[in-house]
Amino acid sequence: MSDKAASIPLSGIRSMLERARRMKDVIGLEIGEPDFDTPANIRDAAKVALDERFTHYTPSSGFEELRKAIAEKIRIDNGIEADPLE
Repeated sequence: MSDKAASIPLSGIRSMLERARRMKDVIGLEIGEPDFDTPANIRDAAKVALDERFTHYTPSSGFEELRKAIAEKIRIDNGIEADPLE
């Protein structure tokens, strides 16, 4: 590492992470790294998506199919009516 890079102080969050890492009985929730492998069905779906070149950013409003599925789920589970097109 260059001297210049080495002279950059740790960010506040990095300092806190390092401090927590040295403590006993601390459960790290900061990075969102699960303690289990990604399930096979998700890995398989990701492989299919890559093979189908489904690799670009989503529309900012989200995919219509997903919005419809979410609207249906919250209608059934929560009794909330949501227009997926709005």
